[in-house]
Amino acid sequence: MTILFGMAAWAITGGGELGRLSFVGMTLQTVIHFVVACVLIHGVRKNNRRLLWAWIWARGVELLTDGSKLLIKFLIYINSVTPVVVLLVGGISIFNIFVGRSYVLEVRLRGA
Repeated sequence: MTILFGMAAWAITGGGELGRLSFVGMTLQTVIHFVVACVLIHGVRKNNRRLLWAWIWARGVELLTDGSKLLIKFLIYINSVTPVVVLLVGGISIFNIFVGRSYVLEVRLRGA
């Protein structure tokens, strides 16, 4: 989906440098999210706490960087929908991180 948005941005800007950079950035972000998701899946399958903690930290860093990008965009293009979307997506991401953390603690209690 992110790659489609990048392609759309490239098409809207006429395929110029800004569109190309947007496409490359969105593609890179998609690859990073995919790798982090693979770390989570592998960590759960192997009951590896270190991989699960790595996933939690990576998600936290992603949340902070994505949140700061959205805050900057909000300050530049002020509209009334952005804060609601940021709070909703941020809340879901924080809940997701806490679910992963509780699973890591459960794995530790089982002694795996």
